[in-house]
Amino acid sequence: MKMKKLVAMLTAGVLCLGMSVTAFAAGSVTDDDIVAGTDANGNKVVEIPSWDEMSDAQKAQYKEAAAHFATPEEAATTLKNLGYELPKDSEVVVLGVDEYTGLNGGQIAPGTEINFNLSRLENVANGKQQLRAGDQVTLVHATWVNGKLTWEVKRATVKWDAAAGIFYATVTMDSLSPIAFVEVMQNGDVIAFNSNGEVVSSTTSTGSRTTVRTSPRTGE
Repeated sequence: MKMKKLVAMLTAGVLCLGMSVTAFAAGSVTDDDIVAGTDANGNKVVEIPSWDEMSDAQKAQYKEAAAHFATPEEAATTLKNLGYELPKDSEVVVLGVDEYTGLNGGQIAPGTEINFNLSRLENVANGKQQLRAGDQVTLVHATWVNGKLTWEVKRATVKWDAAAGIFYATVTMDSLSPIAFVEVMQNGDVIAFNSNGEVVSSTTSTGSRTTVRTSPRTGE
């Protein structure tokens, strides 16, 4: 009798464990479940490859680019080197750094307008950073010319898509590769810059923001 009870208890335990694992797996969200960017018609035009899907060359380039945004201090240095006049008491908030490609790992056509999903960026998705519609977000796009890292800087306004429940930014791109998304903060406000890297205004936001170190997706 005791043996039958023991077997029954073990069987029930295995079933419960199996149900728990299944429920957890079903609720998990992967990069494949989230659209990284769409065109004006809502069609998916951008992908973010997993670490295993990236070539050795892509991994090397991603690591090189992401290193410039590994900490707020390094991100600030990168922006200063690009001509940004950062106020003395400002801080650079890194929202995320990812490797971007066109569909199926290809490239986009030059002049493609992309609605980048900002809500899926690492430090936004994990709740460590908050976005506000009307904020200025800066995209720092890493490109390589004759094997040398160069940067393309784009500025955009954060927008809210109520239907999709996401924040996004519309930017015209000629190509895709690693892109860092950052905001510059001063006394709780987001600072806006012009094309010369000069401060032009700030937008007051509500709620607390926490500057954290980024964790590049190196898979290591």
